[in-house]
Amino acid sequence: MLSIKEYYMINIQDGTITLCDSKFRISKNITQQELKEGIPALITSSYDTNTEYTHYGVWLDIESEIYVYATICFHGNVLKDMRLYPQHKSSVCPASAPYPMHLEEAQDSVDKWYHNLFDKDRIISEWGFISYCEGDDPLYYPPCVLIRYLIQNEE
Repeated sequence: MLSIKEYYMINIQDGTITLCDSKFRISKNITQQELKEGIPALITSSYDTNTEYTHYGVWLDIESEIYVYATICFHGNVLKDMRLYPQHKSSVCPASAPYPMHLEEAQDSVDKWYHNLFDKDRIISEWGFISYCEGDDPLYYPPCVLIRYLIQNEE
């Protein structure tokens, strides 16, 4: 059985994230409207693409009194994935959008955070997976913790 510390609010059984302060839950069934209504003060940005994808920049309090920067991606109104960037933390919210870190420093920070929670680089489940992504560019592909949800009819 994988171990996870109590103060982290990531449920590996169903892929749900529960925020510390509000107890708001982000699950694979959440809609964009529910996200916008549930945590409006934590959303710092959003943009649509011409391919039916919508991306949100958010600060999530998944640690007690610490906000971790994340991006949340929807395809249509279906949650596709979340990327947590634990190298970017804040004790206040809303915080400004984070600046890129040096790659090696960010990789070390994300690696320590992730492996403090999980004992495998990738955790696969029926709902999707959680994985440590080392990244190879501080701007376009920074290190992150990827939570990807399986979409119906997706292999």
